[in-house]
Formats: sequence, C-alpha cells, structure tokens
Amino acid sequence: MTNALLNFVGLQNQVQVEMSVELEQELSRLAAILVVELTQMSGLFSYASLHTGSGKWYNLVLINDDQVSSSLKQGVHHQYVAYQLAPQCYKWIRFHCGILLGSLCGNRFEVQRTRYYAPHNAQCNERTFCVRENTYARDVRSLVKYKL
Repeated sequence: MTNALLNFVGLQNQVQVEMSVELEQELSRLAAILVVELTQMSGLFSYASLHTGSGKWYNLVLINDDQVSSSLKQGVHHQYVAYQLAPQCYKWIRFHCGILLGSLCGNRFEVQRTRYYAPHNAQCNERTFCVRENTYARDVRSLVKYKL
C-alpha cells in the first residue's frame, strides 16, 4: 500500500439543535446500517468517525477502488439518508474529496473538491439544501478518481 493511490472523502456536519429524539434514533439506525455496508465493500481501505459534544460530526473515508463511491451512493439506505433525513437533521454538511499524496507513507491530504450543503432558505418549512462547490485541482479528471 505504500505506492497505491488512495482517495479520501472527509465529511463534516453540524446537527440541528431542534432535532427530535425519533429523528435522532432513525439517523443512528441508518448510520449503523451504512457502516456495515461500507465494511462489506472491497475497495474501502479505512473509515473513521468522530462526534464532538458540540453536535459536529467528522468522518474520514480512505478508498482504493472507484467502485466504493458509486456503490454506496446508489444504495437504498444512502439515498434515504442523503435525500430524506439529512435536510431534516443537519444545519450544514461539507464534503472534501481528494487524494492522499504518498499513499500511507505520505502525510499530506490534497483536497481537490469541496461541496457545501446548506438549507436553501432558513425561513421555509420544507427542508432542502442548496449546493455550492469549490474545485481546487487544475485537472480534476487526472488527479481524482472519486467523484461526489
């Protein structure tokens, strides 16, 4: 693994303060299912998660196979969490994608793209997200295998 290209996805989010107990339980239930699904994918190298007392979550996924991202995103559970639960549960979400330079021997994460998800209109009753993306790589296609 010292020469293998590893892609990463770093996820940060802030939980809604007013989230109901039922919604929190449903999110926890689906998160456990998604972790099991991730661990069964052969292209997953590593997954780490950290929850802070301030309601923020940090996740880091290291991937050594392009199929992990597309397999996960197409899954029923991921679709439900991403499009039904997330807008109700989070104030904002950030996805950072890139490559780990030097693979496991390296210590530098090169962020190629960041996507920000935030409520479209804080005053509206329907919870939807607007998306903003920053791309940092000059030629993303040649540098990043993983696509959001």
